[in-house]
Amino acid sequence: MRTLKVPGLLALVILEVGCGLPSPYFLSPPVVPQLAQVTSPNFYFASTSANNEVELRGFEVYYKFETDPASQGFINDTNLGSTTNTYTDLTVAGFSPLCSSTDVSPLTHQSPLVPIAIGDRGQAFTVTLTISTNTANSGISTYSYTGPVSGSVIGEVRRAAPLPSNLFTSGCKLFLSNSNVTSYTDYDPTADNDVRAIFSTAQSSGGTAYLMMYALTYGLQDISTPIYSNPVYLGYISINILTS
Repeated sequence: MRTLKVPGLLALVILEVGCGLPSPYFLSPPVVPQLAQVTSPNFYFASTSANNEVELRGFEVYYKFETDPASQGFINDTNLGSTTNTYTDLTVAGFSPLCSSTDVSPLTHQSPLVPIAIGDRGQAFTVTLTISTNTANSGISTYSYTGPVSGSVIGEVRRAAPLPSNLFTSGCKLFLSNSNVTSYTDYDPTADNDVRAIFSTAQSSGGTAYLMMYALTYGLQDISTPIYSNPVYLGYISINILTS
């Protein structure tokens, strides 16, 4: 019987190829053409020629409510966008992925939030997120962009907070402030994980809170395995969760 010997270098190569992804993220991140302005309702990120990977499916956006821009926790949360960070760092820090209007609940969020057509991969365009806490635009928060191939695209974004079960319907809550909405879309500190930690502080300041966001590229490896880019920081805006 002959014994087949594999050279050490070849064995190392086989091991490396068989181990899957070398890191928790793989895709190229979007870029940020400008940071959000605190008094504006808009966030921005952009697709570039680097976003042409065959695995790419679109973009995900993570958000978190904050209360004190001078606090160390707030400052730490602005520094999660390095190339060594992953979406896991965002979730550990308390960030949640934005929901869409078709998500049944935050627990069954369907990625990506912002889908990108195959023909628009690697094309340059800017995605604008507009957060509405008042009745303007019917209180609907949106993402929008114009793809060179797909044209004008718009979709709804919502909080990662489920509608209460007594409504006999499923979905996620809007960003509308409590003064503009009925009970099924309000900010509820007892039920909503995204505002539980900051609600009392915001309430004591008349409802003022700060909304911070990060964007990531999202894709699928081997059709079914989710892969991401590192997160990129989009900035933060001031909103009022109690009044408008």
